[in-house]
Amino acid sequence: MAQGTVKKGFFFYFGLFFLLIFAVFMVCLVIMMFNPGKTILWMQYFTSNTNQYVEKDSNGAEIDYASINSVKINCDYAKVSVVSNNAEKNNTKGGGIYIINNAKGFVVAKDAKAFDYKVSLSGGALTIDIVENTGFLFFSKDVEVVINGYSNLNLNGVSLSVDASGASDVYFGDQTNIHDQQFSLASANIKTANGSIMFGKFFKTESLGGNAVFSSNTGRITSYDNNANFSGVTSLSIETEKGRVNFDKTFTATGVDVTLKNKNGTMNFGTFTANSVDVYCSQGNFKFDTLTVTNGISFENSIDTIISPIVDIKTLNGDLNLNATGVDGVSSPTLNIEVMNGNLDVLSSKGAVNIKEAKKKVYILSQTDNKDGSMNVNVNVSDGNTEFIDITTEKGKIYLGYIGAVPSSTKLQTRNGDITINFTTGAAFTTTAKNFDGSAALAEDRINTNPKLTDEKKSELSYGDSATGSIAVFTDAKLYYNLVKEVK
Repeated sequence: MAQGTVKKGFFFYFGLFFLLIFAVFMVCLVIMMFNPGKTILWMQYFTSNTNQYVEKDSNGAEIDYASINSVKINCDYAKVSVVSNNAEKNNTKGGGIYIINNAKGFVVAKDAKAFDYKVSLSGGALTIDIVENTGFLFFSKDVEVVINGYSNLNLNGVSLSVDASGASDVYFGDQTNIHDQQFSLASANIKTANGSIMFGKFFKTESLGGNAVFSSNTGRITSYDNNANFSGVTSLSIETEKGRVNFDKTFTATGVDVTLKNKNGTMNFGTFTANSVDVYCSQGNFKFDTLTVTNGISFENSIDTIISPIVDIKTLNGDLNLNATGVDGVSSPTLNIEVMNGNLDVLSSKGAVNIKEAKKKVYILSQTDNKDGSMNVNVNVSDGNTEFIDITTEKGKIYLGYIGAVPSSTKLQTRNGDITINFTTGAAFTTTAKNFDGSAALAEDRINTNPKLTDEKKSELSYGDSATGSIAVFTDAKLYYNLVKEVK
């Protein structure tokens, strides 16, 4: 009994001690809130409620907004809003640049930085460097730079650059403000580490010019209605590391070379149109409903970085080139295409290629220095496809289906993976089946036909009248022929 009483008393006083410390801490916080900037217990409280119109640069020179041709914003977490309106919203009525600071919170005194900004003007180039409050506890991080092109600032002739090291959101145009006017920019180079980039309906993306860059490491890049038209730019780069890019209705960049950089994020597009698409990726995911590219989509620039992206395309109008040989034995991309209207070239050690209907050339090579390329391939060849089909995978399985007629030349090769060939009564072809290195005919007991197609040598099989197609098979595993009503 005595021992239990001692333990109960110890924990009681121990808890009371920490309760007292907490109470003192809370009292100090209240005192700091009534004395902003005063240091108590190595902490300070900061607060502000300011809205400043930028009339002069930091040297006191008046800013003639009509002569401005470029604006650059350097910041951390300050929101950047680009608008063209004459509304009373946030007291930013009319053209020019406004800096709003409503940030509130606590900061360690030795790390305290007072909110400040510097304005530099050189010719028609305006640069604003924002120093935001730092803190370990924020009640509000409401800091905003408003660039308003309503009257004296003609945004259509302005090149905008934003370089944000933190969670700065960048908004182009409001969505519902009845006082807004449509506008565009001469060019845009927007980079935010952790913020989002949003396009509103009043920003005319189709009138944007120059070499456009929109980059966010972890944030979102999208528009309010999930549509965008960047056909007026010289080039376009959309970039993310772990964020999400979403234009799941239409993304139009007719005649434009587009770069997609996606390290480990997600890019989701509906109808996507461009001159070409160059992809830089590692493990990112890509989804397209309809991808139309005059000069194809290429992963060549990812040759030394590609690991395991997942690429889903419903309809591809154009060629696709995926080369992952720079990371030998490691790369494992997954490529899923429903309808492929262009040529396919894939080189990778591992992964999977699934095509429901291939209408042109298919070339797939999966090999490594250790001879263990293990990409699995499932391809259905369209009726009317007359192009060469060439698939080699050292350990992977191959499923090849012919929707109708067999092309004039097909080569299938895998050392340890089984090969399955599905075809319909519309096919007419001859095949030769050999071991992997081609030195001898494939053993008859390794070849299966369903239903039974011949009593002759199955390693030299013929099917249909007036065979126009030929299939060459090389494997040390098993070979299956299946006559089916419909290739799936």
